[in-house]
Amino acid sequence: MEWKTRIVAVLSLGLTIFCLVYARAARAADVSPLARIIEGAKKETTVTVQISPSAHTAASMKRLSREIKGRYGVDLDIQFAPSERMAVELSKALMEHKLGSAPTYDLMSLTIPNILRGAEAGVFEKVDWKPMIDKGTPPEVVIGKPGTPYYGVGLTSYTAHRGLMYNPKAVPAEKVPKTLAELADPRWRGKLGIHNYPRVWAELAFISGKEKTLSELRAILKNRPVQGGYADLQKRYFLEEIWLAHSGSAYLQEARLKGVAAEWQSLEISDILHNVVSIRTGARHPNAAKLVAIYLASPEGSKLSVEEAGAGNYYYPGNYEHTITAQDRRRGIPEAAWDYPGRMEFVLSKQAGEWEKEIERIFKTAK
Repeated sequence: MEWKTRIVAVLSLGLTIFCLVYARAARAADVSPLARIIEGAKKETTVTVQISPSAHTAASMKRLSREIKGRYGVDLDIQFAPSERMAVELSKALMEHKLGSAPTYDLMSLTIPNILRGAEAGVFEKVDWKPMIDKGTPPEVVIGKPGTPYYGVGLTSYTAHRGLMYNPKAVPAEKVPKTLAELADPRWRGKLGIHNYPRVWAELAFISGKEKTLSELRAILKNRPVQGGYADLQKRYFLEEIWLAHSGSAYLQEARLKGVAAEWQSLEISDILHNVVSIRTGARHPNAAKLVAIYLASPEGSKLSVEEAGAGNYYYPGNYEHTITAQDRRRGIPEAAWDYPGRMEFVLSKQAGEWEKEIERIFKTAK
């Protein structure tokens, strides 16, 4: 009987060990991806970010740190620098990656074309974000669709529209141009400002048709509008030297916050630009960076961005970006965001560069 007792004891011990191992595995499986990120971030304690828009300050980053601690219980030292010249900043990141250097920043915030160029070169980590994003965050903030080359390259932290800002005191709503072609009307001579970013116009030409867009652009330039970057046009608008500015919607918000009369009109299409937060490949603090990205893409993060840096997000109500989107949808004009068919492939193509050169020439010669 002694041997039977030993067999029972061995079997009991084996069963106990099996149960313990299974229970531990089950507990591990029950831990959510977000919980694992939180635990990892607690160990890292620090994160370096290059943040956009550049209106973010040390005070807004302290608020971001406080809110992350309040929501997730993680006390992060957020070291930051503003994103000001995104193409230059991407070039620096590409060089670091090529040389095998440790990334200067764990997380970068850039426009989606810059993010995609970086992702194509391996600068940004592709992450399965959907199981991680916070409650209340729409899954659409995840860039890319499963099975595509862009899936998981980042999260939308804020959006911007490109179109026409106008002074309602000088231009009645019923007379505001509704199409690009109308900007060539002689009545706007000396009162119109137009940005001269070739890449932006190339994207618009891809969406609306190259010959149509470039022909209309030539006609507008023969009307001798003020040319310049968004910030240049904003200065002229504030001085009331121009009444209309083909610009970005963040400048609409800036004007209103400064008490300057400003309204918005999208032209023919609702052209939406996504600004994306992405994790650098080889980041020193990857979990902390992911936690910051998750929070910035959340409803609370969106509220922080609009209040601290004037950056709206059309995914959430209560800000100018959502209002512009609703206005455009009431008009029934087509919507062109990052997932407009073929847009991202075009951005990365050699053809885009060729169109940009042609557009640059048009801006110099109006021909």
